Amino acid sequence: MSTFVADQGNVVLVGGTGTGKSHLAIAIARSLIRNGTRGRFFNVVDLVNRMETETRSGKQGRTADYLNRLDFIILDELGYAHHVAADMTYRLGDRPGRETKGRVLNAPTEGEGEAICLTQSEHTRKGGSGGVHDNMLKALKGIDHPHFPGTASMRQILKKSQEALLATKGIDTACAKAANARAEPQVKANTGMRAPGRIKEKPLPTGKIADDLRAGRYP
Repeated sequence: MSTFVADQGNVVLVGGTGTGKSHLAIAIARSLIRNGTRGRFFNVVDLVNRMETETRSGKQGRTADYLNRLDFIILDELGYAHHVAADMTYRLGDRPGRETKGRVLNAPTEGEGEAICLTQSEHTRKGGSGGVHDNMLKALKGIDHPHFPGTASMRQILKKSQEALLATKGIDTACAKAANARAEPQVKANTGMRAPGRIKEKPLPTGKIADDLRAGRYP
């Protein structure tokens, strides 16, 4: 531990809920501080919210400057970053990717629009698990556009996705609400609320439906 900070090393603690990761991280922080180093412990969602608040108030960079003056930082509850509206919604094909080809017009690419931290069990799509993907696939059933089956407006998809996130088994409610609050402006800024999105994994969209998804609007 005596050379850890000087070497600028990183440690990632991996394990299930309740296995003591946060407890161990706090113990490491206490030991370092008692040895005279400067550091802070942050919940990742709280830190992101703090930085976003700074940006909205025109004070961006203050937290980053503060963090740069510390000797170490501990980030808790990193989890899995996840779109509130599933990436499937924006794709025409069956594979995620950073390229915009074959996606709903102006849709966020993979890695953009991420707003929530989830554990592996909360992220799952396994049937009956109560995970966000399991909940989302159920929530999107039956909201098909009457003339374009397998699709719905982004307004409907967002609403159902927000409900699915809040219903995720074991999720931190405050964290989910914060993600949902950020999701609406993300959708408005990218596709718009009236744009079509996919609500089913199979079959993949083809023909006129695929053309309308690609165009980012219903006729």
